[in-house]
Amino acid sequence: MLIKKSTVRLIFVFMFVFVSKVYPQSVLPHFFPEGVAQPSTPARQWQEWARYYNAARNALVGDQDVVWYPGFVQGSDTIILEKTYLGQRTKVVFDNYICEGKVTRTGCDGKIRYQSFDGQHYITEAQFRVVEKMFDDFAVRAVNDINYPFWGDLEKAAVAAAAKAEDVSEEEFRKHLDKEDPHNPGITFRELRHIPEKIEKKDFIPYREIHLGLTPEYSSVLGVAWLNAGVVHYTPMAMMLDYILKSPEVLAHEFVHTNPKLQNMPLGWGLDLESMASIAEMLLDNDHLHLWRHGYAVDFREFAQVFCGFRFAQARDEITKRPAWMSMGNVIIDEEKLNEYSLKLNTCKGALRTGLKRGVEWLYSNPMYWSAMNDKTVDDNFVFRVVMSSMYNPTLLGGQDSTMRWLQAREYRIKEMMDKAWNESGSPREENNGNMQGSIFILKQIQGIYKISDEEVQKFLKANKISSSEEIVAWEPAKLRRAFEDFIRKERNQNIRRAQ
Repeated sequence: MLIKKSTVRLIFVFMFVFVSKVYPQSVLPHFFPEGVAQPSTPARQWQEWARYYNAARNALVGDQDVVWYPGFVQGSDTIILEKTYLGQRTKVVFDNYICEGKVTRTGCDGKIRYQSFDGQHYITEAQFRVVEKMFDDFAVRAVNDINYPFWGDLEKAAVAAAAKAEDVSEEEFRKHLDKEDPHNPGITFRELRHIPEKIEKKDFIPYREIHLGLTPEYSSVLGVAWLNAGVVHYTPMAMMLDYILKSPEVLAHEFVHTNPKLQNMPLGWGLDLESMASIAEMLLDNDHLHLWRHGYAVDFREFAQVFCGFRFAQARDEITKRPAWMSMGNVIIDEEKLNEYSLKLNTCKGALRTGLKRGVEWLYSNPMYWSAMNDKTVDDNFVFRVVMSSMYNPTLLGGQDSTMRWLQAREYRIKEMMDKAWNESGSPREENNGNMQGSIFILKQIQGIYKISDEEVQKFLKANKISSSEEIVAWEPAKLRRAFEDFIRKERNQNIRRAQ
């Protein structure tokens, strides 16, 4: 465990305040299962989402063994509404809603047919308006309550960090920032440094389309965004999850991806865009789901253990009274323990938000430099590790003072080892990046479906002698899925035999 350099920061942890809105059951979307609730405790939140997911998944996302399918073809009878959110005009495409009549600017003059994987049925205009109204509310709150409070002051902070690095005043730095570079006509110094313009609320709203419907190709994902395209897909399952969390987190996550001032190509090739888009939402106090298991939060869990002393493996062992394989598929948990650990984790979330917010300020002060460092270290979150480490002193050897004395006495040797490691680092990025991303996506998808822990994933990789991303690429996504599912079956059958 490590302690903070600043006692003030230790006492006053940055806490994010969000506004939740509770909807009465009578005005919930028609595809919500009856009886769904917004739990007030971490354990109930986990249970409600699991029950909700089981009740709605097959109806909304279909067969996961089918990687491709005809999909939902947009036609002239698809309901598409022109919207303006926070000053940004966009189209909201209701992919699964067909108008049997005349499509109007406000909806449908006729019967509305709703289509999903479990079939199709007619809904009333009032039912459609409930869905529309909730989405309108979520779109605005995703920006006002989550994204803008975290990202809104980024430009000022990034310029301040860049000026400090150049050893000039912020005023002096700004004098040249928006001037044309004489060696690169038509390009400003800001563009060369990739320092973003001032963030506005409207920047988070996709400028082309927001699709409320099932996503193409991978129907189980909650949301999809395309960089530089201004398009987001937001699924019914995502709307359900955001309702349970009392905060539109999935939508906020996708809105970060489509904010061109924050994420774009080619910078996206050198940064972990998923982790960046997750900071503002996965570390909220009201979210007791994502940090425990989500694939995008792997590094967050590492930071929580290294800098807060929170051991997820130990916590899971204490929380799980009986795993699924011992109780024939039904996990039995200690609700009090889950509540206790989740509330302890909230204190660490505040510390992580503070450190990672500083990390994004460093990152955007010179994105090209940090992208190059990511390439060299083969770590797309290197900047966050550097910043978090700069905020803490180690305490492992009997406290801060004795540990620092030990380190100072061995400073030369430590630097020598660092130099050697630095010289040996920098493996080239995979040429087949598309296959790699597809394989890793499938791996994370299976992990979520089967509730597989990170430790079990490591066991699978070891069993199949997969030690690098190049070797993952060699496994095509379909082959990887089959191998993983075979591994899961064998492991669980063995565990059941041991239990007997």
